[in-house]
Amino acid sequence: MSLVAYKDILKTRAENIDFQKDPIKEWVEELTQAMIENNGVGIAGPQIGINKQIAIVKNDPINIVLLNPNIILRAQGYYRNKEGCLTIPGEIYKVARYKSIVYENHTKTGTSYTMSTNNKKLSACIQHEIDHLNGLCIKDKGKKYDI
Repeated sequence: MSLVAYKDILKTRAENIDFQKDPIKEWVEELTQAMIENNGVGIAGPQIGINKQIAIVKNDPINIVLLNPNIILRAQGYYRNKEGCLTIPGEIYKVARYKSIVYENHTKTGTSYTMSTNNKKLSACIQHEIDHLNGLCIKDKGKKYDI
């Protein structure tokens, strides 16, 4: 599965998942494969041409599947995180990320639930992928970091 270049689909908010009609299982498989093939730690639907609110975050042993996610609380202050992105390979940006978040997510049947993380790395990755779902990329939010 090839990645989408930084263009219009990545600059607009993705559409909500339709839990009765959308092929969620198929998309999860496609996203997981693309993440693995590109050595990513997360990937959002729009990055492979799926304009829906779906993303995967690597979290061994089980990846986190984000479906219509929404951050509802940002806590413990923020820090400047150095991040790369599969959409703009070879570039690193410093982006403000919160150390801890609480977010709403959904099961594949559409049931809403709330999760939280105090792990800075995981929190940053979830925020990064949710940004993609909302039409933002690290180059929109951060300052380029020269290696």
